[in-house]
Amino acid sequence: MYSVIILDDNKATARQIEQTVPWAELNCNVLCVLHDGASGKTAIEQLLPDLIITDIEMPGLSGIEMLDLTKKLIPDSQIIFVSAYETFEYARMAMRLQACEYLVKPFTRATLRAAIEEAIGRLAKKSEGGDTDYSSCSPVMQSILEYINSAVYGQISLEMVAAHFQMSPSKLGRLMKKELDMGFFDFITKKRMERAKQLLSLPNMRVGDVAERVGYGDYITFYKAFMRAEGISPTDYRNTMKQDKELNHED
Repeated sequence: MYSVIILDDNKATARQIEQTVPWAELNCNVLCVLHDGASGKTAIEQLLPDLIITDIEMPGLSGIEMLDLTKKLIPDSQIIFVSAYETFEYARMAMRLQACEYLVKPFTRATLRAAIEEAIGRLAKKSEGGDTDYSSCSPVMQSILEYINSAVYGQISLEMVAAHFQMSPSKLGRLMKKELDMGFFDFITKKRMERAKQLLSLPNMRVGDVAERVGYGDYITFYKAFMRAEGISPTDYRNTMKQDKELNHED
């Protein structure tokens, strides 16, 4: 499920976006709705959302500054700008920084939904593109991977995915092993560890919160999975990263 943050200092517009979009139908979850740039910056740094819908002008931090920050921190995320002004300069800057859409208020529900669907499409393609070794997989496996990638940080199981594609768990396991040379649980762990290492680079995020964000219900389970995958504890990994950054800074 894709995570979403809504940012607009106009509370009526923010409420409209939150309440009129069928988020569950679009496989999205709204994490928070905020009304100033400073709060938005903190939320982006802590939550690392997949999609941000934001006014281009807000107190504390403009949408353009937020987009620049987001692209550095979570380059695969998507941003949809909304604005009360049909200003060419704003639109040009948004497109230069690769915003997904630029919507001028007032916009219709259909226009907003189309923009969100476009953003979701881009997220799915980026997720698939990250799995370069899997580009030669069959169409069925590509669909399975897209489904797994959309739910990998939540409650997911071999049985759940198999049921979604109307096949037995054993058949799905064999198919993944054949086409990916990797079993279901190894694939899930790989994806989760990649995201966990990104989150561990954020100094203000607690390790327990990292565990929850990547799909583990408790720290101990996450700790054991991280140790098996990386050969080092999450805390030691974070400390090593911090030391490397300090050394690079000194150079």
